[in-house]
Formats: sequence, structure tokens, C-alpha cells
Amino acid sequence: MKTVLGYFAFLIILSNMACKNNSQETPADKIQTEMAWFQNGNWREGLPIRPDASVDITEFFRQYQMNQSLWDQAFALLKESDLSRLEVGKYELVPDSLFLIVDEYVTKDEKDARYEAHRKYADIQYLVSGTEKIGVVKRKDPPILEPYNEVNDIAFYDIREDHFRMADQQHFFIFFPDDAHRPCISNGKPQEVKKIVFKVRMN
Repeated sequence: MKTVLGYFAFLIILSNMACKNNSQETPADKIQTEMAWFQNGNWREGLPIRPDASVDITEFFRQYQMNQSLWDQAFALLKESDLSRLEVGKYELVPDSLFLIVDEYVTKDEKDARYEAHRKYADIQYLVSGTEKIGVVKRKDPPILEPYNEVNDIAFYDIREDHFRMADQQHFFIFFPDDAHRPCISNGKPQEVKKIVFKVRMN
């Protein structure tokens, strides 16, 4: 009898272990979940323009889950607003958490553009008109040109490598703290552009 009871107890333990293991998400499962969420695109709320291929999907997934209402509001405005009619300036949408910056400028030579990164806010950048090149690289403790300024939430870096992406009206960019970016660079020759940048508070 003891042997039979011991056998059934052993089976119960094995069953519990199997259930526990099945409920634990492996790194591969996590990546698959993030990719499926990103490609499904429900988070875009029907926004026709697409994210650039440089977007860090893992970090985007994490930040979106923690602050979904902020991201949803930004994407809704990106979709529904007549962006071309917005006047240059800074608009506070959610105090200390979500801002919209509208800027107009002339693109510049590569030598006049520096890599920057932020800590408190993620950037959603979209060109309403014109085109420009944006350098995008992962920040790996590069030499600092200007130390972090907490008021402006920005630091500048001396990064010598370049991976340029084209910014136009078909794509938007998302930059997180590890995404050093070098915007405003001329695509061939200087031109006037209009850009909107959402600043989304991160956790």
C-alpha cells in the first residue's frame, strides 16, 4: 500500500512541476509575444504611417504596457490631428507625462549634427513635411560631448559610427534611452522641414 501511495504522490509532484514549467515564459516565448504584438499593430489605432525598422520592439512593448494611456493618446493625435496646421510650439497634453513639440527648421550638414539621448522621456518623431536623415545607433557608453542636462532631459555624445535612416511622411521613429539619435541631417541638400515630437514619460 505504501508503495502505491508513494507512486501516486510521485505522479502528482511531476504533474505540478510540468504545469509550473508550462506556465513560465521562456526568453524565446517572450520575444515571440513581443513581435506578434508589434506586428499585429492594434497599438497604432489605425494609424496609416508605419514605425521605422529601428524601433526597439522589446523596450517599446515594456513601456507601452506600463503607460498605455499615454502612448494611445499620442498615436490617436498622430492619426487624427491636422498636423500641417499645428503652430510651432510646445503643447502640454498630460502634465509632466506627455508633451507635443512642433518645430520648423532647415536641415543641416552631418558635421553640424550631434548624437543625443534622453532619460525621462521617449521620443516619437514624425516629419509632417520634407525629408531628412537620422542617424540611429545603440548607445554603448560613448564619450560624452555634453553631460546630461536634467532640465532639458538630454545629453550629447561623441559617436563616430553612422547608421542613417530616412525620415519622411510614411514612417515615424521611437527613441528610448539606449537609442542615440542624430536628427535634422540634410538628405542631399538643405531643405525646410516641419517635425512633431511627442515626449512620452517612461517608467
